[in-house]
Parts: sequence; structure tokens; C-alpha cells
Amino acid sequence: MENLFLGHFAATTAPGIVANVKTPLEPLILDDEGDAGQLAPLLAEAEIVVRHIWRAGFPPAVLPKKVTVCNVSATSQRWT
Repeated sequence: MENLFLGHFAATTAPGIVANVKTPLEPLILDDEGDAGQLAPLLAEAEIVVRHIWRAGFPPAVLPKKVTVCNVSATSQRWT
């Protein structure tokens, strides 16, 4: 399952998340979210996107029907 860790915060949490998830993941990490040319194709391929903030300048998040969007807080979980 391809997943995109987008931005610096997500990139720094990627190793801890991948290590603790039981489903095999193929992590794609884009620390520099300003690279719009690289961002659009990665978003199109990703099945999961981990992001701290969705910025107005990002490509629209087009989701097929039956996709679950989760807004979660990690304040109760510490990833190391």
C-alpha cells in the first residue's frame, strides 16, 4: 500500500508510524512540499496521505466515493 508522508512534520513521523503499523506500507516521503511538480503525481498514486496541514496552494484532494477521511490527533500517542 503506497502512502505519502507530506511535509516536514509528516516526514519526521514516518519511521515511527511505519514501524508500528501492521499493514505493509510503501512509504513515499516528500519533506519539501513546495515542489508542486513532484507533489501532484505522488498524490495521484498514494492510497494514504499523512499531512499536518493542507495548504490552499496544494492540488485539490479528489477522493473517490467510499473513501474515509480521518482527522486524528496524536497527542495521546507518542511516536519515536
